[in-house]
Amino acid sequence: MTQNTPPLTQLFPGIWSVVQQFWPQIRKEKTLIWVSITGLVIEVMASLLGPWPLKLIFDYVLLPEAHNADLDLPFSRKLAPVCSSQS
Repeated sequence: MTQNTPPLTQLFPGIWSVVQQFWPQIRKEKTLIWVSITGLVIEVMASLLGPWPLKLIFDYVLLPEAHNADLDLPFSRKLAPVCSSQS
């Protein structure tokens, strides 16, 4: 049950013709294009991880009694004396 998939040139004929037309310019700026794509991926990942620090603040700082588990992060052991001295 193998499907014969057409090559990318048949799936996206318009994009392929544009890439062929502008290949000399694309080749000159290849490094910039890869840096831009990498930056875009990092930005998307950072925006997806954005709510997690807020979740940790609510779960472990503002409402610690509602959460039974201790926060086991490498830096949390260093912060424990500071947090306990404030209360």
